[in-house]
Amino acid sequence: MLAQQTEIQIPPIVQITCHIAVWYWARRLAEAQGLVMGGILDPRVLLEKICGMEGGPQEAMKALPKSGQWDLKMAPPVDTVLFWAGKPTHSAVVTGAGQITGYNQAYLSGQSPLGGLTTIAPSQIFPQFKLCFTIAQMTILKAAAAGRFGVYPG
Repeated sequence: MLAQQTEIQIPPIVQITCHIAVWYWARRLAEAQGLVMGGILDPRVLLEKICGMEGGPQEAMKALPKSGQWDLKMAPPVDTVLFWAGKPTHSAVVTGAGQITGYNQAYLSGQSPLGGLTTIAPSQIFPQFKLCFTIAQMTILKAAAAGRFGVYPG
C-alpha cells in the first residue's frame, strides 16, 4: 500500500527531500485508510505540516521506532520504509521485489540523476550502504496520522 503512494506526484511547493517524500506518502495513505481526523489535507498544507515538524522531517524520521536492521543482500518486504542513519541520512520505500523508491538517493548507488525521484535495486547500492534500519508501514502511518504530526503515539 505504501509502495503505491510513491506513484503520487508531490507538488514542488518546497524542495522535496527523501524524508519529506516518505512523510507525504505516509500521510496520503493514512488519509486513504481513514486513519486521520479532519479529512484530506491540501498539498500545500500537508507540505507545510511536514516541514514544520518539530526538529524537521529528518529528525522525526530518526525518532520513529525501528523494526530492526536489514542487510540489503536480501530483498526487504514491500511497503517497508528503509532508513539509513549515517551521514547523510536517507529514507525510502520498498516498492517491489528488488525495488527501492525515494528522492535524492543517487549517493547510495552513484546513479544519475543526483536529485529527484528514482527507483533503484538493492544490487545497485554500494556495499557501505547495504545495512539499514527498517520502519514498519503501520509505525509511520500512526505517526503521520497522529494529533502531533510525525510523533509516534505508541
